[in-house]
Amino acid sequence: MKNPEKPFLKRLLIPSLLIIFFGAGLACGWLLKGNKPEATELHEGQYEFINPLLECEGSKEIISRELLSFKDKLEDLIHKEVEAKRINFASIYFRDLNNGPWIGINEKERFLPGSLLKVPVMMAYLKKAESTPSILTKKIKYEGNTPSTGQFVQPALRLEKGGSYTVEELIYRMIVYSDNDAQYLLQVNDEEDLYGKVFADLNIQLPYGVSSYRISVKKYSSFFRILFNSSYLNNEMSNKALKLLSQADFKEGLVAGVPPGVPTAQKFGESKSEDGQRQFHDCGIVYYPSHPYLLCVMTKGNDYSTFAPVIKSVSELVFEEVDIQMRKVR
Repeated sequence: MKNPEKPFLKRLLIPSLLIIFFGAGLACGWLLKGNKPEATELHEGQYEFINPLLECEGSKEIISRELLSFKDKLEDLIHKEVEAKRINFASIYFRDLNNGPWIGINEKERFLPGSLLKVPVMMAYLKKAESTPSILTKKIKYEGNTPSTGQFVQPALRLEKGGSYTVEELIYRMIVYSDNDAQYLLQVNDEEDLYGKVFADLNIQLPYGVSSYRISVKKYSSFFRILFNSSYLNNEMSNKALKLLSQADFKEGLVAGVPPGVPTAQKFGESKSEDGQRQFHDCGIVYYPSHPYLLCVMTKGNDYSTFAPVIKSVSELVFEEVDIQMRKVR
């Protein structure tokens, strides 16, 4: 068996199509960074959970629909949460997925991602399934010998020792229940290093070790944006990934901050750094009607139980701001 923390071989060849799509997204993002963008992202059409990126073209019509910055309000909220000692530090990344403008607070600070890395594990197998659909029906036996890793948020459903599970079933349990055992089985049976290839293809630093690997809120958010734009996985697999993320049973962070019935595709992660400080994160896409947005919040502190309420408060503030501004436009 391979160790899931084993260093992954870096790929030097990035598929040309990926460069085209990902580069287009970056170009649009650069043009749209200001308050009055001179360009807009054009999409193929709204699917259930994705909106494939087609091109970037100049347009002034977008200005009336552009969200005004509410960065000051977010900074005030984080300041109050730190003063109340519910957290020690937080990073936030918000992006309007229709038009591209974004808000970042400490967006370059790097964190231990914890279970957030389950998203690229899923992407790795779904990418392989595009060419080899049978990979999803491959069965893997659970021997019950996975390394012991404490989880504050416990999975509601666990694998049974001696049971055999298809790769698709393991992906479901890994994402919906955030099951570490399911993730472990998928990674130790990743004989082609599909996981490492995702990072190499997307030009994101390879996770050489779970205990030392760190990533920023802005960089991690690119996984969700790539899924939404369907610029790495095809339409079917991108939509499948985000649909699974929308079914996650963790409802205490981003999801708790939006009204019932508003779909939210998200993944949380928890970890503990060498200095004993706890970390808790929640990142995803909130499907506000006709105006979806990406929100990622990463936090550091001393008590796991206080993190989710803070993230909920951030999510509430963001949803209210988007809602107020969009209602004015209508």
